[in-house]
Amino acid sequence: MTKCLALILAGGRGEGLGSLTMYNAKPAVNFGVNHRIIDFALGNCKASGISEIGVLSQYFSDDLHKYIDSAYGHSGLYMLPAYLTGSLYAGSADAIYKNMRFIDRFNPDFLLIIRGDQVYDMDYRKIINYHDSTRAAVTEAFRRKGSASRGERTPLGVYVFNWDALKSYLIRDAEDVGSGHDLAGDILPAMRQAHEPVNAYPFKGYWRPIDTLENLWEANMELLDEKTASVHNDESNFYINGGKRRYLTKPFVGHSAVRTKNLVSGIVEHSVLGDSVQVMPGAEVVNSIIMPNAYIGKNVRIFNAIIGAGAAIMDNTIIGDDYGTDFFVEPELCTGGISLVEPGLYIPKGLTIASGSHIDNAMMLEWTEQNLVIA
Repeated sequence: MTKCLALILAGGRGEGLGSLTMYNAKPAVNFGVNHRIIDFALGNCKASGISEIGVLSQYFSDDLHKYIDSAYGHSGLYMLPAYLTGSLYAGSADAIYKNMRFIDRFNPDFLLIIRGDQVYDMDYRKIINYHDSTRAAVTEAFRRKGSASRGERTPLGVYVFNWDALKSYLIRDAEDVGSGHDLAGDILPAMRQAHEPVNAYPFKGYWRPIDTLENLWEANMELLDEKTASVHNDESNFYINGGKRRYLTKPFVGHSAVRTKNLVSGIVEHSVLGDSVQVMPGAEVVNSIIMPNAYIGKNVRIFNAIIGAGAAIMDNTIIGDDYGTDFFVEPELCTGGISLVEPGLYIPKGLTIASGSHIDNAMMLEWTEQNLVIA
């Protein structure tokens, strides 16, 4: 019997990440030099000795599945997309309910349920052992905001359930037409109302939810911080180069995460560059994330931005300028002055774009029509 089976909730669209998730599930979004967000949940499972893992997916799941298959293989990993059940998942509880037969194949004592869209380092053995020792029906991990004793609890989306107990609540929830079929919003309140023993497990390590562009940007910037860099799993294939910039006209990489196989002929400072990124002569990239296969043209200047995978920023363009065009500004999405360029987008040469902009294909076409730009 498998004592603990893990389920990773990886089906969400993640609208808070704008066009990064237009055709991609949030857990499949690029992170760091050569990883995806879901690598943290998967890496934590592997490091915790959990050998059987189900991945519940729904929204644009193909790329996620391909990545997991190429990075981890098939051993102990099971893809559980909604389409195999014959209907969409109505919520996290519904997703688990529709895969009860799969779970029962392993006959687990405990079910570890975790979100696949967070950056953190946790040894799940500790929360599982804590749960087992307290004989609770469910244990939920949390962090405190503010004072250690009085601060508000923030749930982490990490749960350990007794499978036999959870199963009965899932069955009842599936029959409730008024339920939202959500694990945190419906199942946990029902268990508390029934006076089931519900435990809270305090977690004091690094943790950041990737629910906004600003959080994604900050988590990547923290990759460059010695205090938090160790949480970012196996980023050994890049170097972080410090030092002062002396010659602005020469290629320079300062305190940045950059793969050695990238072509960097410009200046890169305090930034994270994914695989196969090209930075042409005269270009300057500062406090930014450049996702894999992006092209940064000559004399391009990029500040506080996220450039989606495969995007091409042509010569003499400026992104993140205080005096650029505000046509693309989207303050509700691009908080903290972060700008976003849609994956695969071509930005013609010579544009100057204000900070806090969301440059996607639809807006780029509209801007081009209005300004009759000929790239």
